[in-house]
Amino acid sequence: MRDSEQEYPLHQPRRRGSNGHEDIYEDQTGDDVRGQRPRRPVPQYEEGTTPELPQGRYKNALIAGVIAGVLCSIESIIIAFANTGTYQTASKYAANSLPVNLAFTLVGIGCLTFFLGLLICFIAGFVTGKVSVQRRLGFLAGFVAGIVTYGISFLLNYIPNYPGHIAGSGTANAGVVVGGIVVILILFLIWGVVAGLVSLLGAWIATRKHPYYLG
Repeated sequence: MRDSEQEYPLHQPRRRGSNGHEDIYEDQTGDDVRGQRPRRPVPQYEEGTTPELPQGRYKNALIAGVIAGVLCSIESIIIAFANTGTYQTASKYAANSLPVNLAFTLVGIGCLTFFLGLLICFIAGFVTGKVSVQRRLGFLAGFVAGIVTYGISFLLNYIPNYPGHIAGSGTANAGVVVGGIVVILILFLIWGVVAGLVSLLGAWIATRKHPYYLG
């Protein structure tokens, strides 16, 4: 019995390396062979590498912004023509003598148009985040959408017989013109920033679990 135990020992001796230390890697390999769970391969983004960004992402963001701006303008035009009677009734009153009910109706129409536009910008940012990955491009798409939306609505308000038409003044000096241009530029900037922030929120939600930001 002792001879068989000596011939076939219960524990195989550990192989030693050239420097005299035990070969730990050999034991780990043996454990894997005996049925223990092998090591899980590490994903690429967990090894410190950054995922490659899509090509043409700036162009896609600009296209998304222009499309969103056009859609915002279309929904604004639809709402305006759907409430043509309300605007015609309001045009018969001076600004300081509007009936309360009519004033609240106009405010409601404006809020509906505004929030639908923000929803479109949010969706544009979400799509941009999915396509372009970078969140700042979501802001770019929203900024472009805000500029396009305000630019189109500004031009539409000076079309004769358009609901909410603004009549031009007969006389204007240089100071009034310059002041009007400054106000218009400020409004352009405000619309762009507001739409850009909403679109940025959409891009953040779309990329919150993307490896580009988790890594």
